[in-house]
Amino acid sequence: MRKCEKMSFLYKYKRAFLLIGMGICLIAIIITINDNYRPTAVLRTLSRVIAPLQSGMTNSANWVSSRFSLFWEMDAIQADNERLLQENGLLRIENQRLQLAGEENQRLAELLYIRQRYAELPIIGATIIGWDPADWYVSFRIDRGSNDGLARNMSVLGAGGLVGVLHEVYPTSAQVTAITDDRFRVAVQSVRTGDTGIITGDSTLMRDGLIRMEYISDTADIMAGDELITSAEISYIFPSAIRVGTVLEVHPTPDRLAQSAIVSPFAIDIRNMEHVIVVTQLFDADAEAEAEE
Repeated sequence: MRKCEKMSFLYKYKRAFLLIGMGICLIAIIITINDNYRPTAVLRTLSRVIAPLQSGMTNSANWVSSRFSLFWEMDAIQADNERLLQENGLLRIENQRLQLAGEENQRLAELLYIRQRYAELPIIGATIIGWDPADWYVSFRIDRGSNDGLARNMSVLGAGGLVGVLHEVYPTSAQVTAITDDRFRVAVQSVRTGDTGIITGDSTLMRDGLIRMEYISDTADIMAGDELITSAEISYIFPSAIRVGTVLEVHPTPDRLAQSAIVSPFAIDIRNMEHVIVVTQLFDADAEAEAEE
């Protein structure tokens, strides 16, 4: 019961106790600040009692101040991080744009080189506008057609060399059979030895962007590293001396009567091409007659 009465007394006069405490703290502050003041024995005793409280209050104030400073610094750091992330994102986008522009300029420069290399041939530029979903690696469409003078069996060149041949031609577009298609055929010869063979697409190699050379004589000196070009002697569709590819491997056929080779086309990465060049001349008399009809 008395305990409850004491609690009630303290609660009733809590404001008075707070005022007394504040007064004591104020006296302690005056004592510690004023060097000329000579406190009495009572005040000295109070000073010794209050000094720990004052120290605790000072430490608490310093702690609160340091936490606020930390929060302000964290806000500033976070703002700087967000700004740097935004700048980094913009720089990354700009770098990608410049990289794409550089790759496009390189492709266009290579096509310009082809124009100059085969300056004696009548040619026209075209843009690839789509790949056949059924023949994702071997057939694509260009934005030129019969209205531009194109006809079936005309050669298609790209950055590096031979890309394919026109398979179907429409008034404003044309379908190209790529060099990786297993229906594709072109006679080639080695620049080094003159040995000949037939380049064809291979379904087992097309996804790796490779082609096959067949009907190589068993006595031919074909070897890895040989460069292949279209043959003027046995090619009746393609112009002569068009770059085709590089020999990677040479193997004898199972019957040992001939050889075959795996070839990497000079026009590599056909799937990522955007522009090609069409040779607007037919080199096969039958095909030319067909086009005129």
